[in-house]
Amino acid sequence: VWHYLFRFAIQSNLLYSASLTFHHTSQTTTSSSTSSTSSPTSPFPPHILQSAKPTQDFLDSINDFIHLLTQLLSLTHPPHLIATQTLILQHFPSLIPELSRILPPEDIIVIVEKVVNSVRKGVSGVQSGRVNCIRGVMRSDLLRDRGEVLERVVEWCGEALNGEWEDGMGFMSVGAGTGGKGREYMRLCLDVLAEGVEGFSRISEVDGNQGVEGALVRLLVPLSGVYAEVWEALNASTGDSRRVSSSASSDGGGIVPVGGHGIEVGEVGVLVQAVLGVVSESALSAYLQQLVEDGDWERVGDLNWVVESLGRGEYLDE
Repeated sequence: VWHYLFRFAIQSNLLYSASLTFHHTSQTTTSSSTSSTSSPTSPFPPHILQSAKPTQDFLDSINDFIHLLTQLLSLTHPPHLIATQTLILQHFPSLIPELSRILPPEDIIVIVEKVVNSVRKGVSGVQSGRVNCIRGVMRSDLLRDRGEVLERVVEWCGEALNGEWEDGMGFMSVGAGTGGKGREYMRLCLDVLAEGVEGFSRISEVDGNQGVEGALVRLLVPLSGVYAEVWEALNASTGDSRRVSSSASSDGGGIVPVGGHGIEVGEVGVLVQAVLGVVSESALSAYLQQLVEDGDWERVGDLNWVVESLGRGEYLDE
């Protein structure tokens, strides 16, 4: 419904704008010169409709509408708003093609950031809707493979994996008692990140996308935390107290899938390998050095453990 309403509203405003332009230009041209170029389905010459710009009042109303959406997404009460918030996030990406008719990509990216950042914390269903919304945005033709979009996607998913969207509810946990919600949510985040890494690898000029590379390097820390948590959950379910499997090999083939957790260990491992494959060693070394200078030894240890357990210790030689 949103898609069609937006299309109708935008088309109506563009037609109105075109009519103003047409009547203005018709006063300075002969009627014969304009009527000969008009379209059978439109009272205006094609070039006037194609070049029509939205009115400022209409753009202001779009901004007001986005503001109302962000306010609604940020509300925590009443509880029944959760369903509405989830639907908003589900269908918001469908508006991007229509918005692209009246706004440049840079302005649409700003709108996307406002919507995603306004979502309330907590409630696994709403956060899953937020991740699905991010995936829909990333898949849109207009924004696909744009460095600034991929950078924000990676940062958002890093926040999700860090638990910054949980508000103390702990639904990202993959341990016992989560009812599978943590694993489903984590897998959704990993799927979106995998698409983001693939998109980054398609960008031809990596030097012009240092922001994406930096976000991917920083992503390794929350991925390390997820990797460790899944390993611990796997070992607990198998009665093995070892943190790392002795059979882990350099290509990740030693990670044996055992139930749902084993599959996730492999997925996280593959994603870490993919990130290591697209970021430069200098970027990773610089990030590790920064962590050392900041005295963040816990993150350094987690990152070292994951990289070494995957047989990629060459990244840590320096």
